[in-house]
Amino acid sequence: MRVKNSIKQTLFLILLLCNVQFAFGQENYTPGYIVKSNKDTLKGFIDYRNWGVNPKKISFKENQSAESSSYTPIDIAGFGISG
Repeated sequence: MRVKNSIKQTLFLILLLCNVQFAFGQENYTPGYIVKSNKDTLKGFIDYRNWGVNPKKISFKENQSAESSSYTPIDIAGFGISG
């Protein structure tokens, strides 16, 4: 009986970890802009993650069907999200 409970608990933990991985894997591209180091502004879409602190990198697309590019604070002067 104890072995069955252990197996159930292990399976539950594995499923829970897989579910958490999927939750963090979702994209949320929101209209926004980035300011490049040379002060040029690019409008497009930023993968917004409800950051509590400044992120170490952001993903940016010029349009919804474009490939995303990653930017770090070294690459850009700033960014913003609409709303």
